[in-house]
Order: sequence, then structure tokens, then C-alpha cells
Amino acid sequence: MMKKGILTVPLLALFYVDLVLSLECYYCPSAVPSAECTEVVNCTKNEPMCKTKVTDSDFGFPFQGTEHVTRGCAKQCFPSSLDTIGDANPIFCCNSDRCNNRGLSAGKATGIRAGRVALPMCMASIFFLHRTAR
Repeated sequence: MMKKGILTVPLLALFYVDLVLSLECYYCPSAVPSAECTEVVNCTKNEPMCKTKVTDSDFGFPFQGTEHVTRGCAKQCFPSSLDTIGDANPIFCCNSDRCNNRGLSAGKATGIRAGRVALPMCMASIFFLHRTAR
């Protein structure tokens, strides 16, 4: 019985390692005002980038207005040049958790990822089971 538990815990740990290592991006597949795109998804291993595309902007002097964007995970991302002036649909790329947050309030709480809590718990369980199995 104890051997089943010892085998199960490492398998669970591998599952949680995958969750911890997966990239999180904001996701809105159809254009919405930037501030309304708040859903977060875990990207697959084949999607190492977060992408934001501005589909419509209501900007003009003095540069106030609403951006409409699409956001999500991307296999590849080719950002717009920062030197381009007047690009109607700029694309922004990044590769850290929730980095595609252009236009979202900086003060929003992001919460704790379950994997970051679960991995240490799995590691502690492995250590405990290993000690009690002796």
C-alpha cells in the first residue's frame, strides 16, 4: 500500500511542475476594450509567448481614448516596430506571466497560482513519505 503512495506522489508532482512552468497570458479572442480583457489562460508548451494586437483605437490628440485588443498565447509573435508611427494595428509580444496587460489597471490583484502552492506541498509530501517508509 505504501509503495502505491510513493509512486503516486511523484506523478502528481510532475503534473504540478507542468502547471508552474506554463506561461499565463490574458486571453480575449475577439476584440474588446482593453480594460475588459481580464481572463487568464495557461499556455501550452508550444506557446512560449503572450501576444496583444490592437485592433481599433480611439486615440487622437491628446491621446486619450479606448483601445480594442485581442490577447492570447502565441507559438510565434512578430512585434510591431517601436519606431513605426501611425501603425493602426500594432502587435506587442512578451514572455512572462500576464505580461500582455497593456491597458489594464496596474492595481488589479493577480492572485496566487495554484501550482506555486501545490508544488512545495507535493515536495513536502514526498519527503514525509520517504521518511515514514523507512
